[in-house]
Amino acid sequence: MSNESTRQNESGLSRRHFLGGVGVALAGVAGSLALSACSETAEGETGVVSYTDSIKWDAEYDAVVVGFGVAGAAAAITAADAGVEKVLILEKAPYGEEGGNSKVAEQYCLSFRSEKDGVEYMTAMSEGFASASPEVINFMAKGGTENKAWVASLGLGEIESVLSTDREMTWDQMVAGRGYLPTVDFALGEYFVERPNGTWSFGEYPVMPDGVFTEGRAYWGSLGGPDREEKRLWKGMRQLVVDRADKIDIWLESPAIALIQEPISKTILGVRVNRKGSEINVRALNGVALTCGSLEANKAMLETFAQRGETYPVGTTHNTGDGIIMGMAAGAEMWHMSSLSGPWLLPKIPNVDRCYWFNSMRHRFLAGAECIHVDSRGKRFGAEQGWHKHGHVRVGDTMQNQQTPREVWAIFNDQADTLGNVPMIDPSLVFSASSPEELAQKIGIDAGAFAKTISDYNTYCASGSDVEFNRDARTMAALDTTTLRAVRLYSCVVNSQAGPRRNISCEVITPDGTPIPGLYSAGELGSFWAGVYECGGNIAECLYTGRTAGQGLTTKVQLPEIVVYTKAESNPVISGNDVVDIEAGAMNVTLGPDEYLGVAEGLHGSVIVKVKYVNGTIESVVVVEQYETPELTVKVWSDMPTAMVAANSAEVDTISGATVSSHALIAAVEDAISQAK
Repeated sequence: MSNESTRQNESGLSRRHFLGGVGVALAGVAGSLALSACSETAEGETGVVSYTDSIKWDAEYDAVVVGFGVAGAAAAITAADAGVEKVLILEKAPYGEEGGNSKVAEQYCLSFRSEKDGVEYMTAMSEGFASASPEVINFMAKGGTENKAWVASLGLGEIESVLSTDREMTWDQMVAGRGYLPTVDFALGEYFVERPNGTWSFGEYPVMPDGVFTEGRAYWGSLGGPDREEKRLWKGMRQLVVDRADKIDIWLESPAIALIQEPISKTILGVRVNRKGSEINVRALNGVALTCGSLEANKAMLETFAQRGETYPVGTTHNTGDGIIMGMAAGAEMWHMSSLSGPWLLPKIPNVDRCYWFNSMRHRFLAGAECIHVDSRGKRFGAEQGWHKHGHVRVGDTMQNQQTPREVWAIFNDQADTLGNVPMIDPSLVFSASSPEELAQKIGIDAGAFAKTISDYNTYCASGSDVEFNRDARTMAALDTTTLRAVRLYSCVVNSQAGPRRNISCEVITPDGTPIPGLYSAGELGSFWAGVYECGGNIAECLYTGRTAGQGLTTKVQLPEIVVYTKAESNPVISGNDVVDIEAGAMNVTLGPDEYLGVAEGLHGSVIVKVKYVNGTIESVVVVEQYETPELTVKVWSDMPTAMVAANSAEVDTISGATVSSHALIAAVEDAISQAK
């Protein structure tokens, strides 16, 4: 296989050309430190020292993991359990926001009945991309098969099959379960395929290469069964890391800003860290694993590598391509730079560079038949109601990322919102009008073109034929022009696969395929996924690449005997565990008579309450500490405590759109009351 042809196939741009001006000129931050041949040693004698000893180290660990999601947790746990004594996890986000996309994802883990089934399935999905080599496919199939046993060995429970990739259902069941009718394509790779008996199969790749439905050979697994937004896998992995506080330190708000690299052998010695505003050097005796996510929250990179403007993430806002910058500086080859999971069309949270995340991974904002999408010209641009594969649509015989206009508006009537999305967003985002012309004026699009678009669409509904985009007639219903509403939608990316290229040992490699000593990667950064993406694929990859990178961190890096530098005096004493410190500090609450402290786990951290409970009566509920998403949980903290006092019970109605936080508050209050009984 030609490396050059791989690069051209994926991005249309030769990586040789892209890296031509970079090469390996940058050798990490330490490469900028002044070098000298001979100098005074600590004893006052003239001598020479190694490059490693020429650096002033502020902290020293056996292994450093950059990024605290499932991949980072898997790497740290694997290293610690294999005997590595001191592991450091560097996390860019503050407390409550750690976890990256892992804590936002639906927790599905793509799994296979056997490695053979996995190889067949992954081969079908590779869509001809050369970087999905047989070696890579075999590695992914093996990892996806072994995840179940590994997670169980950690005591987290079983990854259970939740959905086969070809669930069989009737047409009516599809409508009821999805809230809308699908656009149907009988070709391999589409979501909905009709079976000979008249039922339908739903899945991203429901048919195997042998023409037989997958029948459970590939499936979406979840820890302990359907997750129901409980985020069990992420929470379990996080707790396993916290439980190993004797071996694993976690530094929050401490992004890695550069790799420290020996300039001759290119060995990674450590990492420079912005430790809450101060730059320090951290030694990594066994190497560094980059598990810090990819580029979907970096607007400039999205535009440069994927030609995406006005695009936002639906997950973490901290995946800004830090690992890509560090990898380039260390001489790594980049791959999959334009490979995105998305876009979905969703509204953006006001004043936040992130789109709303809706349950069940809704690829379309509105599900009802009385809905169309228009661009800034007031014109439709596609068949709105089809379900697409994580942003991929078929162009001829190849799946590619869907292209969407910069400006998109969902146009609908009230009854179209069958999934209840509109009440979940900020009311300022919704525009209403009693005529097309009035609505066009409010949202700033061409009134004449918009009125014609609606008139034409209603004509298609009456005739049963969408002559413009061939939308299935069963998904269409006329728009009432007197009760029109509009919401601005944006191209929203779930995640991206861009980053330093790695081999199946999860070693980061240079353009000629040589591993960079002491540098590993796992998870979405430089993901193995090429071209298209399958539901649960990244969570599964986080687990098997995380433990592979973690195994690599069990071996000390070998350094050459280079003695041409000035020794720096080091006193590596900085350490600490921010997660443990924060959670311990939050419990330091003064209690009065008949007051009890209750604790439960929310989505982003502990929910702590103080409850006054006198003779079987709840007199007050005070939320002491919580780290949940502000724009979605305001009523949880304002309305629910009042309702609990009025009902004299913790079991009150939850707040729509904030189920996890609501249940955490209920559990915390029940915890407090239990102490009084």
